[in-house]
Amino acid sequence: MSAMFKIFCGLIKIILRLIFIYSIVFTSLSLARENEKYPRQWQVDGALAALQDSDPKVQALALDALVKLSRLDTLGKFVTLTDGHKPLLEALSKNSDASVQKSAIAAMGVVGEKTLPILLKLLRDEDSDVRRKATEAIGRIGEAGKVYNPELAKLLSDEDSYVRMSAAEAIGNMGKAGNAYLPELAKLLSDEDSDVRSNAAEAIGNMREAGKAYLPELVKLLSDEDSDVRSSAAEAIGNMREAGKVYTPELVKLLKDEDPFVSSSAAAAIGRIGEAGKVYLPELAKLLKDEGSYVRMSAAEAIGNMGKAGNAYLPELAKLLSNEDFDVRMSAAAAIGRIGEAGNEYLPELVKLLKDEGTYVRVNAVWVIGDMGAGGKKYLPELAKLLSDENSAVRMSAAATIGNMGEAGNEYIPELAKLLSDEDPDVRGTAAAAIGQMGEAAKEYLPDIIKLLSEQDGNIREIVIEILISQTRVDLQLTLLIIEQTGKIHPSDIPQIRFTGYITGGGNREVNTLLQWLGKPNLTWLKQSNSLSLEEAQFTLRLFDRVWSMCDTLAIQTELANQSERLVSADVVRYLWQENDFEYLSSLAGKLSDAGYPNKAGTLRDVLKDNGEFWKHYYSLKRWIINNGWIVLLSHLLLWCVLIFFYPHSQAAQTFIFWNPWARRIMGFGYVGLALTYIPFLRRKLFRPFEKSLRADAGLTEFEEESYFPESYVKKKKSGENAPIFEIIPEIKG
Repeated sequence: MSAMFKIFCGLIKIILRLIFIYSIVFTSLSLARENEKYPRQWQVDGALAALQDSDPKVQALALDALVKLSRLDTLGKFVTLTDGHKPLLEALSKNSDASVQKSAIAAMGVVGEKTLPILLKLLRDEDSDVRRKATEAIGRIGEAGKVYNPELAKLLSDEDSYVRMSAAEAIGNMGKAGNAYLPELAKLLSDEDSDVRSNAAEAIGNMREAGKAYLPELVKLLSDEDSDVRSSAAEAIGNMREAGKVYTPELVKLLKDEDPFVSSSAAAAIGRIGEAGKVYLPELAKLLKDEGSYVRMSAAEAIGNMGKAGNAYLPELAKLLSNEDFDVRMSAAAAIGRIGEAGNEYLPELVKLLKDEGTYVRVNAVWVIGDMGAGGKKYLPELAKLLSDENSAVRMSAAATIGNMGEAGNEYIPELAKLLSDEDPDVRGTAAAAIGQMGEAAKEYLPDIIKLLSEQDGNIREIVIEILISQTRVDLQLTLLIIEQTGKIHPSDIPQIRFTGYITGGGNREVNTLLQWLGKPNLTWLKQSNSLSLEEAQFTLRLFDRVWSMCDTLAIQTELANQSERLVSADVVRYLWQENDFEYLSSLAGKLSDAGYPNKAGTLRDVLKDNGEFWKHYYSLKRWIINNGWIVLLSHLLLWCVLIFFYPHSQAAQTFIFWNPWARRIMGFGYVGLALTYIPFLRRKLFRPFEKSLRADAGLTEFEEESYFPESYVKKKKSGENAPIFEIIPEIKG
């Protein structure tokens, strides 16, 4: 085998291992702590707060978190997404950003059947890309998406191969709910597109025992021309467990496949078959001496995957720890680690590999020792030395392994903290993850970990977010540090930082308010007339004044200065500030001036002056009215008496009083209009100028009382008797 191919195999192995390390990190840093079975209320409140942000990408991240939290909340203890979120989900499902669409569709699975029409519409969209995205999103929902299975089954025969592929994967993720569609999936095993064949094989494999009827078809794919198909077929057979044991010989042959991914999949499949496949152990043991190093690697991996059944071959595996080929040494170490406690007697030999000249042998030895449980913890000092190894992959593996040992590794936190500034971003991220697993001891290092949110690598930011969420909700000082990172990263990554601020704030009003104004928010809402109430503005003003001192060492202070000016001078509140706000306006203006923002301080002082003049005149008038109220009231009463006296004789007075009801209401202080309406004397006074015209219109000179309503009868209220109306009218008084 060529040296280049050996190096390639080694790189493949380390890439797989690094992926494994990241998976450990994300598993251990789940939203619920290890000692808490369910998510916490502040996490739900924080995610719901992020859902109120005006940025669709922040909302999408909030939806992802709520979906995850709802899955953890197996008892239904918390309310996450409800029917009330349906309009938002529908709007986001039509967003042009694919990631936003996927998040909205996944969230629909949590809301339930009421969102079914929306998703069905997307699954039937004429655009194949829309159908594919909808299918992929449903696939990520898992079993909760089983209501869409009938529609997904139709897509197995879609004209677009990517849609068929996604539909197969989605149904495979449904668990038992997808079993009914096995015949349709099986047809795709002979699809012309290799990716479709591969996904169909994986889907059938995910159905475990239910898919065993299609084992013969899967076995045929072990010789497919496409290596991905061969790999998927091997994994599917392995997932059948005991049902797949009769095909172990075919899997053993695949250990010699020229593609390392295929041979590795075959080894993993043999291991999953487990006890049923142990009869083939002798044959696997022979391959440990094969001339092909990658065959020896795969054989060692397969034996290791057998678990305790491979105990008898530990001596043969141990011999490979000194093999000249570092890939073989690496695989042998991994196999011994997977066999379990029986491999502890070989720990001294494994520890020697920590000094191996092969970089990836050292890497493998590190995580194997870490997997040995209590036995491996005895070698923590040796592992800690590798935190300063010249190779970044070794440093990364050592950090991840020490982190996975939990509180046993607490004494090495200072060494791990040094790696937070390592030149390699993967090492920085892994060190942060390791510290995050140290429990309470990690809190001291949260400020340094938060600074990693400005990393360009999205995986590192994800690790930091999980660490923060796994801790308790953060205080305002740490929130400001989180927000500051928005000024250090690419604009496209800002939504992720803003979401972090929301969820770690746990729905706290102060945190939500800071994020409403700081961290590069969308402030178009401020242009709306009713966008900001005086109470909200007052709360924000006091908050800005309080957190200013927390920003002394932060670059975010400039943004805070800009937003302070914008808040105070906003049209909707500029002239509404009250006297009890002056203290804070003056204080914040002074802080702006001292920090080198004279223009912004000037704006605040102008607003303070404008409002001060207004309230000065207001309170002066108020005091005069209080001190001289009886004079004002008496003068007002005399004025209206004069107007009413001249009213019948003055056209101007008539126009002012009768034809202008607003004048009566405003100038009458409220009581004049009531008096003119309900006091008979004043009411008659009001209509006196129009008496002649009203009488003329009524024709009273020609009115005959006896003939008016002569045939009309009314009922007397007291006696209940009927009587002619002309008899009753004279008796009416008032």
